[in-house]
Amino acid sequence: MPVFPGFLEIIRVVERTIKYVEQERNTSVLTQVQGTIQFEDDEKISNWAKESVHALASLGVIQGTSQSNFEPQREVSFEQMLVLSYRCFSIFKT
Repeated sequence: MPVFPGFLEIIRVVERTIKYVEQERNTSVLTQVQGTIQFEDDEKISNWAKESVHALASLGVIQGTSQSNFEPQREVSFEQMLVLSYRCFSIFKT
């Protein structure tokens, strides 16, 4: 099973992609996020990635490993990447 390292980097790319699509479609998704989800292991999330993680978690695009933990250093399987891609696509379905 292929594994993707660098989950935080993937999340950052997904956030940038959403921002690009927002500009192209003249819509806003990220700015409509109400509040942010906090994780108990929030301190393990790199500072440069926290905003992206919180925004995408609030949108339901990503989830932690449980209700309270995120585990940012984990690897991502191919199947998890497909789910992430589907959720990202789904927020723009009209």
